[in-house]
Amino acid sequence: MSTLRLLRWLGPWTNQEKAPENIERKSHWIEQNNQRMKLWTYAHPKRRKGAMFVIPGIHYEGPADVRLDRFCRVLADAGIVVGCPFLPTMIDLVMSEKLLEETELAFREFISLMNGEKVGVFSISAASVAALHIGKNPEFQQHIRAIHLFGGFSSWSEALIFTMKGELSNGDTVTVDPLGLPVVFLNIMEAIEGMPEDCTMLQRAWMDFVNQTWEKPHMESPAAHSPIAHSLAESLPTEQRALFLQGCSVEPGGIEKAITAIGHYSQDSAWLDPKAVLSQLHSPLYISHGRDDFVVPYTQAEELALMCPKEKLAGRFLTGFYHHTGPVSILRLLRLIPKLPVEVYHSIQMVRAIAKTGVG
Repeated sequence: MSTLRLLRWLGPWTNQEKAPENIERKSHWIEQNNQRMKLWTYAHPKRRKGAMFVIPGIHYEGPADVRLDRFCRVLADAGIVVGCPFLPTMIDLVMSEKLLEETELAFREFISLMNGEKVGVFSISAASVAALHIGKNPEFQQHIRAIHLFGGFSSWSEALIFTMKGELSNGDTVTVDPLGLPVVFLNIMEAIEGMPEDCTMLQRAWMDFVNQTWEKPHMESPAAHSPIAHSLAESLPTEQRALFLQGCSVEPGGIEKAITAIGHYSQDSAWLDPKAVLSQLHSPLYISHGRDDFVVPYTQAEELALMCPKEKLAGRFLTGFYHHTGPVSILRLLRLIPKLPVEVYHSIQMVRAIAKTGVG
């Protein structure tokens, strides 16, 4: 029954602007070590079969992103109590090791709310590294039913390059989002040539640009986002404006600068490497990925699967129905018609794995 309820709402044939009704969403505040973080929980007033901790990917809205909020409501409609935290690191769009501390703090609160009940862990995109670190932590092993990575990465540096170029290791290409370049710049600022010693104003300007344009389809054309970039550039010192506009994909040369910087990136450290963490997992692991993902290449799903001990890998699923942020376009669905039986089968298996992560 849980799988059928999930399929009802998660299929690409459904209206993605509608969400299940009658779901109770509550706010919980977590305060520890001078940190204050909000955790949203979702529950159906009558149905309850399991629990799942959903770790958001990099996004300035966190769980307030309407797509993530809808996903959590869909899970709750299937009887899964959901916990989804506002992780400061992910909201600030910059991956740092502090993410692990924030995630553990929120997960500890959620399992306390669940009174020791086993829960599933579901991560989105870059949050895969946080899910894996939770999975290897001895404190949490008895509380985790399974871990499910959706769109996770096997190499952070290669994922950053793919975000800009869209080139897969098998020779295929996907259309990239040019408005994702400022997020790359924010993550490698210290290694970018020409970066000022005090880059606070640049960082704030890129954040403002992302908040106004990123993942907003009507902003994808240069005619829509270029005026915003130029307006924000006016607030910067003259010598910083060219670099800012390159980081916004408004002026050429930004991708080349970023790729050079990634080669010298000093923070691509051990905590971002999933291989060692995968070998320490004590819970079953599911890996899912959309073939049209334009942020993390789907080929990294296979690499993650190869890194994982065989006895822990519960399933790996690739689907052409989803890209990075949701279902693919109608045109893409039409092109999938010759492969429809296979795609439907794999998508059903993926949704079943989501249900198993939360319910068992």
